[in-house]
Amino acid sequence: MTDTYLIQNGGGIASALGCPDALTRLGVEWQSVTSVLPNEGDDQRRLIESAEKLYGKETIRIGVVMTPLEMFTKVKFLGNSRIDPCSAKLKREPLKKFIEANYDPAHTVLVFGITGVEQRRIPSIEGNWGAQGYRTLFPLRECMWDTRQWMDWCYEQVGFVPEPYRQGFDHNNCGTACCKAGVSHWKRVLYKNPHVYAEWEEGEQLWQETMGKDNTMLSRTRDGVKSPLSLRQLREETQAEWADYLPGVHPYSATIIY
Repeated sequence: MTDTYLIQNGGGIASALGCPDALTRLGVEWQSVTSVLPNEGDDQRRLIESAEKLYGKETIRIGVVMTPLEMFTKVKFLGNSRIDPCSAKLKREPLKKFIEANYDPAHTVLVFGITGVEQRRIPSIEGNWGAQGYRTLFPLRECMWDTRQWMDWCYEQVGFVPEPYRQGFDHNNCGTACCKAGVSHWKRVLYKNPHVYAEWEEGEQLWQETMGKDNTMLSRTRDGVKSPLSLRQLREETQAEWADYLPGVHPYSATIIY
């Protein structure tokens, strides 16, 4: 029986396009599986669909009907830079269950779009799946392209680049939001996608009211003292700071056009 190479498609350029390209060049039989959340941006779906047309293979989609904000309430824990229950419960665990139920470790190689700039992630992935008897492959581990190089290549392949990358974000997930992101990232969300920021700000406040706690996704350290920083507080401070900028002159104003 021939091995099946199964791509873990996270919705970014490397996994959606880079891995299929690499495996096609190797001449092996491959499939792609993804877990798409309800709050993903339109351009993530568009990228996955574009990859399907380019390579003539349908991506297996695992249905997930809960958003990260809803998951935080369910598990009574607000995701932050250290712990992200949304990724675990809505992506990693559903994918793991699907793979273990449908793919024999003896004839399956799990493929990940980890590039050379994030090789630190490889040992834990190898260890976790190896414990279950699965082999792993990282065909892009030697690739040291930066985000702009991936964007240029993506445009060459499918004729468009997902908007989050063009806006300056380094991922194509959750409509640019991320509970693990820092202050600078969330400021960019506020400027580029204020509707997304408003949804997460409201979600954080609702979680606090429901749980009766003042936990926040962000924190800030001043004079050696770490304190919580809510999205509401960050927005109010940031908007006051931005009031001094001249029209059209802003650190987050640039968007790359193809």
